[in-house]
Amino acid sequence: MTITIDQNAFTLIEARGRFPVRWEEIAKIVAYKRDLITIDQLCLTIHLHDGTSFEVQEDIEGFWAWVDALEQQLGIGAQWREAVLKPVFAENKKVIFAREG
Repeated sequence: MTITIDQNAFTLIEARGRFPVRWEEIAKIVAYKRDLITIDQLCLTIHLHDGTSFEVQEDIEGFWAWVDALEQQLGIGAQWREAVLKPVFAENKKVIFAREG
């Protein structure tokens, strides 16, 4: 899977196809870590206004550029990163974005 970014949206590209998501479609983002025994995997679950949701993991190509774009487009401060990433091997689930309405 790969993530591409533009001014109005991002696109998840995988074997099943391309799935564009406009920034304004995002209703909520939950960040957490998955314990993979020897390492942690940072994951973000994106909830859309239409009720669908999907998970994006840090090993996806373009992940960190996408996270930077999420923070910029949605006004999310970077402080969530340390709150979720530390301590290690703990889930540290946090809602990092929730849109009213």
